[in-house]
Amino acid sequence: MWHELFTAYQRFADETIDRVCYDKILNFFLDLKAGLAALKPAPDYMILDFRPGATELSTTLINAWVDTLVYTFAFNEDNIDYLARTFDKLLLAGNSKNHHDAASIDNVAPFEIKVALSRIPTNAEYRGDRLLFSALHSMGLKWDALHVLHSDRDLEASERLRTGFQVRPQNRRLTHDYMKLFEELIEPSRLPAGWLAKEIGLAKNPDERDRLFNWELTTGALINPTDNSRNVAFKVETFQLLLKGLEDGLVQLLHEENVGRGAITIPSHHGSHGPESLVRPHLLDSVLRSAGQKCGQCFGRALAEGWSSKIELGIEAKIRQWCEFDSDVGFGKFDVDPTTIEVKGSRLVSCDIRLRESFLTPAEDTCFKKAGDHQFCSLMTGYIQGVLSEILKCQLDVTHEPMSLENSRDVVDATEMRSESCVFHAKG
Repeated sequence: MWHELFTAYQRFADETIDRVCYDKILNFFLDLKAGLAALKPAPDYMILDFRPGATELSTTLINAWVDTLVYTFAFNEDNIDYLARTFDKLLLAGNSKNHHDAASIDNVAPFEIKVALSRIPTNAEYRGDRLLFSALHSMGLKWDALHVLHSDRDLEASERLRTGFQVRPQNRRLTHDYMKLFEELIEPSRLPAGWLAKEIGLAKNPDERDRLFNWELTTGALINPTDNSRNVAFKVETFQLLLKGLEDGLVQLLHEENVGRGAITIPSHHGSHGPESLVRPHLLDSVLRSAGQKCGQCFGRALAEGWSSKIELGIEAKIRQWCEFDSDVGFGKFDVDPTTIEVKGSRLVSCDIRLRESFLTPAEDTCFKKAGDHQFCSLMTGYIQGVLSEILKCQLDVTHEPMSLENSRDVVDATEMRSESCVFHAKG
């Protein structure tokens, strides 16, 4: 009934002549707290998650219930200024509660406000910030009183409990941040520091390392601390040139191994821009496909493990979730063509995966680019095959072809087509 409660409170709080209704609401909160405390066994703690901001109702709830308030705020001018302006109002509400409680309870603990800077990138410099220092000073707080909750991309993308309720706790920096905060809230006098993290089974050091790009050990992702998003730590062109260099190196090696052995002569993928080699047909494609498949299997296995604790997903839902997630962190924009999905029982018969804007295909202005060139699609063919085999637990054959108006279906303007757009046919 929170919506009704907020509405009723606002209506009664506006009636400045008669505070009878306001007092009834306040007494209701006090009675509710007393009722919870009378339970057998009584709860050790009551945690309240308030609405953002210091509203009239939030100060009333503080006045009725709260012994310690944790005020989280973001590292920007508006949030810091709002915290400084509302701090005294919140402190007054909490101290008023203690004044009333002292009449009936001996040794009432003083009301406290903990301030926590939230969603801070690992390498962000906040100490010494003039505005933040000024705000803390106005509230009578020192730097050491400031708690910091670091950013966590996975948590922001998918809200989940990190601290180990029915699942193993995630040994991340943010989890340790919360443990430090909870230690101070639960049992501030207990020593040594870190006892709570140890109690729930966290290793001493988080599974993250600070670098120019932070490396998440559990996922293998590289995180850019400036925007807290997943990134590769080099330019797209560098990745393209890396693949080209590997391919040219294989071409040269095979050329040296096969000279004089009567192998078939074929041009390299790069046409006039690459050397001609004596290689077996499709050997380079096989190498790229095998490399992509290993990457896809590893990634697909990690996805499948993440789904194991959730509600069982159907085949189409798994494919869609993979496409959506991989489009944010992977090689390009993936989607599944819904008109091609064919499922028989618990087995995928066939479907088409479309890849748009793949950064594996060189840009128009690079020297090794020609119209319709899909030189690295063998890598993506293997990658898609590896992912699907792990998340669907079946063996699939995957082929590819450049995307055309006929097999794109939802593209009506030929100018929308890009040379790096491909369609991959998966068959069980």
